[in-house]
Amino acid sequence: MNSFCKPKYEPVEYASVIVDHKNKCLYELIDGRNKRDLEDAALKFKGTENVKVVTLDLSSTFKSFAKNTFKNAHLVADKFH
Repeated sequence: MNSFCKPKYEPVEYASVIVDHKNKCLYELIDGRNKRDLEDAALKFKGTENVKVVTLDLSSTFKSFAKNTFKNAHLVADKFH
């Protein structure tokens, strides 16, 4: 999980990404990076109980979201943060 700043012409300033490292593909692109944006997107996630590792920057929002959404996963800080 990570977030990035979108171009100025976009209506939402930030976006969040969730990547499937095992299959090397984008799993979800979420407009925004706040708790509600993430939780709304998570409503359609399937198999969250099967996720073993979540790599993320350790922002309090991402950390809380990951703990609540991927309950069986081990959280790992990405090496860029």
